[in-house]
Amino acid sequence: MVQFFFPVIAVLSFGPALLMLYYSLSKYTWPKSDKAYFDDRWIFGLLAVGIIVGTIFIYVEDVTAAGGGGFLLIILFTVIQELIVLVVLNFPRLRRKGGGRFYGYSLGTAIAAGIALGEYGIVFSGSSGFNIPTLLILLVYTFGLEILGGATGSIIGYSIESGTISRGIAVAVSLLVIYNFLLVPVFSFRPSYLTMLFDIASLVLASAVYVILLLKVLPLQLGEVVGRKRLM
Repeated sequence: MVQFFFPVIAVLSFGPALLMLYYSLSKYTWPKSDKAYFDDRWIFGLLAVGIIVGTIFIYVEDVTAAGGGGFLLIILFTVIQELIVLVVLNFPRLRRKGGGRFYGYSLGTAIAAGIALGEYGIVFSGSSGFNIPTLLILLVYTFGLEILGGATGSIIGYSIESGTISRGIAVAVSLLVIYNFLLVPVFSFRPSYLTMLFDIASLVLASAVYVILLLKVLPLQLGEVVGRKRLM
């Protein structure tokens, strides 16, 4: 069943991520900007890496969660997810390029898209595959996750640029933990008005963080340019 619906799953997972990536970063490269503040090849490379990491991540998390763990497991996997972003963005070759906030956005969004792909795969492979309320809740959840994943990745990237890594990772982990805690009722109970309320609340949180990112983080003290390349 998953193979049959894979084109639908791919669109639901990657479509929002690619649209948000373009919307968020396109004004920092040609043709909307005379200068490019990042290397497009790395943006797309990190996008591919992040999708693979996110897909593996969600299946490991799903198998582990079957054995219990509750809130501690949520915190653990959130920390691991953001540490992966931190480690990748700290690769010497990538760090020397500057513009960590842009590469962090791409990587964070891609990991979230990979997680979304895994979540849809789990749903479509189970008996709830055609449960419309469940799919609507999952759609809201994954869209919020991709918004917040990009934002927290960008926050970590900016913290590397500015030398405030401890603060950046703390903020990113805290935001993602709060987001995941809001979703505990969503995945613990049957679809209802209550679960949809928590689902929407998580999306509101992610959207608020994303707006702050657009207005306060991405435009701050833009550094060296890396050449004139197109994003899309």
